[in-house]
Amino acid sequence: MPYKLVQTGPDSVEVTNNLESFWFFYNFNVDEATKKVEIKRGFFAAYICQKSGTPFIKSLYENTNQKKEDLYRKLDISNVAGQTISINHARLVNSRFGQFSNEVSQLHLFDFSDENEHKIEWLDTKGWSPKFTNPTKNDDGKYFLKQTLSLGQVADRYIYWLATQANTNGTERFSLALPFINTPLIGAILALHQLELTKIQISVDEKSWTYPSEQELPGAINGFMMIAEGAFKSIALSGEMDSLINEVTSDKPAKDLMVYLSKKVHGYPTPIKRTIKTAPRTDSDSVVPSDPELPIEVLYMEQLNSTNPVDLIVK
Repeated sequence: MPYKLVQTGPDSVEVTNNLESFWFFYNFNVDEATKKVEIKRGFFAAYICQKSGTPFIKSLYENTNQKKEDLYRKLDISNVAGQTISINHARLVNSRFGQFSNEVSQLHLFDFSDENEHKIEWLDTKGWSPKFTNPTKNDDGKYFLKQTLSLGQVADRYIYWLATQANTNGTERFSLALPFINTPLIGAILALHQLELTKIQISVDEKSWTYPSEQELPGAINGFMMIAEGAFKSIALSGEMDSLINEVTSDKPAKDLMVYLSKKVHGYPTPIKRTIKTAPRTDSDSVVPSDPELPIEVLYMEQLNSTNPVDLIVK
């Protein structure tokens, strides 16, 4: 579905009503001794593409008296129902612009302020409340495997996809994909910054797995949270989650992350794929089609059992 992107501070800019694709990401660690969560590095990206002509995309580089590298912004993303995600302490660090005679695109990358007091304020999702009912059957009517997650205020959240990896010490890592709805997981973990990790419960076919199962934490955890909408949904679930934590959280400059994200958004299925061969074509375009489905949250956690054994999630 089309979203509206507005910069609300320090200047007001109605950037576009045609935002189809956005991406949030932050990584975190959990200290094994204290069990405290430490939010590390965070990013927000917006990919705007549309047929050329009106309405125009308003520039994020205008109307500011400060250097863009020193400017922290506030932005809102809202859906057609007026539900809003508020973004705070975001700095525009890199942009890519693409133009054909019949279409234009912009890919903007922001990083978040690394001040401790700002981290829990990066995202405000109190205004986000799409309706969602946990499915009870598959579309084809065949055997249905129910999977849910609970963590703090996030209770009985439906899991679209769950992947686990085990070694001789049991469950070493897991990743899962969830609908991005009210009381989202990305906000629940962000709120745990410098607090103890809340117990995680994953239920597979009514069989519950709890982490940590004892009082002590059995490993020093690395993990990330991500939201993907539109063209950013082309990030693969299997395999790519393991490499993504290194791709994004390394000390690479923002321009390298832009290369990765640009490949992802331009790999999304569109009427035509823009290559050297299709550069002259104006009878079609690579504008991302509107998608009625909800954005998707992804949670990834590894090194769960780096010190002590952990039960298997899937046996």
